[in-house]
Amino acid sequence: MQNTNENILKVDYNTKINHKKTRKNWTSKLGYKMRNHKIISTTVIALIIFSTLNLIMVYNFMKILQTI
Repeated sequence: MQNTNENILKVDYNTKINHKKTRKNWTSKLGYKMRNHKIISTTVIALIIFSTLNLIMVYNFMKILQTI
């Protein structure tokens, strides 16, 4: 039972205080940071979207130039 709690459910039991605590993984930490720093996360998301669109447009432009 203890092995199941630690590995599958990500729950640890602290023997000194005798209460359970959950381990934070990187996705929950990232979500917490994004909720607290909305301007920074919005800027980063916009940068990723615009960079991707820029690469797609450059690729399509090169494709058009090759057909001419």
